[in-house]
Amino acid sequence: MERFPLLSRMDLKLTTLIVFFNWWLRQVTELLPAGLIRAVRRHHDAAIVDVGDEGVSLLMRRDGVVSCLSRSHEGNESGYRQIAELIARMEAPPRQLLLRLPSAMILKKLVSFPLAARRDLESLIGFEMDRETPFGRNEVYWNYVTRKQDPASGRLDVELFIVPRPFVEPILAGAKAGGLEPTGIELDTDSDRTQVIRLGAVKRWEWLLTDRKLVNKLGIAAGVLFLAIVIPLIYQEIMISIDDSRISGLKDQAREASALRQTVDQANGVLALVAKERARCGGTLDVLAATTRLVPDDSHLTALSLRSGRLTITGLSPAAARLVDLLAQSAAFREPSFDSPVVQNDESGLETFTISASLSPDGLKEEARKIGQEQKSVGQTEAVPKAGTPKNAAPKSAPPSEGDEGGGL
Repeated sequence: MERFPLLSRMDLKLTTLIVFFNWWLRQVTELLPAGLIRAVRRHHDAAIVDVGDEGVSLLMRRDGVVSCLSRSHEGNESGYRQIAELIARMEAPPRQLLLRLPSAMILKKLVSFPLAARRDLESLIGFEMDRETPFGRNEVYWNYVTRKQDPASGRLDVELFIVPRPFVEPILAGAKAGGLEPTGIELDTDSDRTQVIRLGAVKRWEWLLTDRKLVNKLGIAAGVLFLAIVIPLIYQEIMISIDDSRISGLKDQAREASALRQTVDQANGVLALVAKERARCGGTLDVLAATTRLVPDDSHLTALSLRSGRLTITGLSPAAARLVDLLAQSAAFREPSFDSPVVQNDESGLETFTISASLSPDGLKEEARKIGQEQKSVGQTEAVPKAGTPKNAAPKSAPPSEGDEGGGL
């Protein structure tokens, strides 16, 4: 090879191209329908050396049909030599020569990996070999079959097939001594898909080196196939990017609509709570109207508080005890009482009081109805007196009588 450096460089380039094409072909194969892949792999022709306890047999698989061509009761070099001579006499022998070992020599294990590991699963399995099995990566021949992909759980179930080298090395030594060079070990995977454990570098591309024209044609065909596959993928990526941009815009609009809806729902919740409290405690204006109607004109309030259905009033009156009686006689208030002792002012003679009472929604409605009737009776064109002031009430400048029940704040 040193005498032909140009040919050596060509071989190196071709080897690099083959390695790249093998990787690219594996990536493209994942995109093909599973039925098509099974159909292609099922019809791979191969010569199979079946190694059994009673000897070796030569099987031939053509177009998916397996037939037995020879059977030898000798499982040594002589038996392998007979098979090699039979293959040499064939006009078109298959390019693959596989071993079929007893099932006891092939170890199986089901392992699980993260779904993201499928991009470089072979390297990961080789790296994890000593953790998943009692053997190191260089102590076994192995291959794997993907059994299940679960996107929901993010797991990938893989069945691992392992043949320890001490099991198969004596068989390989006998086959090579008899003139055979097996390229792999055929596996029984309980499916219509043929799986092979490769025993070394694949030599199926060496025949290409002798036909440059065929290499060029295959290169052109591979380029056309590459473009035919890549261009739709690029177009798909562009369309996905456009759709993602549209979805992003719609997400912003949906987010704004959701925020607006939450604001509306919160406002409706507040209104519903206010309506519920108003139904339970009565309206604030109704409470003010009823209180105004009951408090006499000679009394006035300095503070009014309405919390949790309970009214608290603070003010000055010449007779604070009379206010408790007036509140008790009204249907709008229940259980009126003093919250603090009554204190009389020496200068004005008025009593400082703090009275609280529970509210009755039904009573407030009744008081509001009475106030409405009184306002209608007076007439819309006349001046409306304070609610609760009797028609014969004395002017404010005159001293109040004991029976005065006029209201005023």
